[in-house]
Amino acid sequence: MRKRFSWILIILLLLSIALVACGGAEEETPAVEDSAGETTLAETDDDTAAADNSEAPKPTATPVPAPTDTPEPTPEPTVAEEEFADLTALNADVEAFNSAIAQLTMTFSADGQPDSVVIMDMQFSQDPPGELIAMRTEGVSADDAAGAGALAAGGFTFATIGDTAYMSVPGEGCFSFSSAETDGMDPTETLFSPSDFTSEMNKARRIRPNETINGIETIHYQFDESSFITTEELDLATINGDIYIAADGGYLVRMVAEGTGPDMTMMDGVTEANLFRMEYNVMQVNEPIEITLPEGCDADSGGAEYPIAEDAAELATFVGFASYTSAMSADELGAFYQEAMPADGWTFVAEGSVTTGPFQTHIFTRDGEQVTVSIFGSDEGSQVLIAADE
Repeated sequence: MRKRFSWILIILLLLSIALVACGGAEEETPAVEDSAGETTLAETDDDTAAADNSEAPKPTATPVPAPTDTPEPTPEPTVAEEEFADLTALNADVEAFNSAIAQLTMTFSADGQPDSVVIMDMQFSQDPPGELIAMRTEGVSADDAAGAGALAAGGFTFATIGDTAYMSVPGEGCFSFSSAETDGMDPTETLFSPSDFTSEMNKARRIRPNETINGIETIHYQFDESSFITTEELDLATINGDIYIAADGGYLVRMVAEGTGPDMTMMDGVTEANLFRMEYNVMQVNEPIEITLPEGCDADSGGAEYPIAEDAAELATFVGFASYTSAMSADELGAFYQEAMPADGWTFVAEGSVTTGPFQTHIFTRDGEQVTVSIFGSDEGSQVLIAADE
């Protein structure tokens, strides 16, 4: 009996060991009551594992926009560097050409006074040699023309042809004299010269593009007081304007200037600040130009009203006056006038006349007018003066 019990214990012990080795009996899945009150089976570890082993959905790629060009940064606006030119060496006068025509218009304005205008037409030729300046005025009378009187008020024409100079004044006739004696008599030398402006202009501001002026392509510059080394010679308080230089040839084609000054006027007694405006144009550069005699002048006599010896030199004439030099002796010249004056309608007056010797006077009358021919002889020749008596 004891032995049988021991076997039973051994068998039970072996069974226990086998159960432990096998992990024990499969546990029953517990029931879970859902919210509707129905009982469902709780998910088992195997179901979870199956779920975990199922293939996960592939992620959707996020669209990437196509690359665009990065815009270039907008450059900062730049100011073009100003260009300047030194025009002090520019020869701005018509004498720089073989031939040319120029016109100058000057307008003077003063408070409480009408504008006065001076217009000058100029012609110049080197071959054949000649020059003509015709000046006319507007708004200027003989009474208020400063320092010029009837000449400025009425205008005049001044010309040199060959070795003779002529000046024609309306109502006064023609004056003529040797062109060698014209220094300081050219109106452009005392009234205006464009070189008066350009000779001190060392900082003219370039204006682009080029412009066509008087049919010529030009380089355009502007100027004001800061463009000059000094404005002292111009006698202006303010000055500004434009200048146009030929692109081919580098000569002055046009200058326009406006300024103010204490006495920029042709009228006497006006001292307040006045406005001055000038325009100067050059045309027909190096084209053939014919210089003609001013109205009322005669090339043969030089404009003289009286007979003139054939070999006359240094002839000067104006209304009621003539003078010249001659290689003839006093007696030869006396004989010439004793014949030529009566032939021209003059009557010799013996009283007061001296008709012999180196110093002679020959008096003649015609239509109530009296003239005296004076002859001063020497070994080198003679000087003749003819003058109307008042």
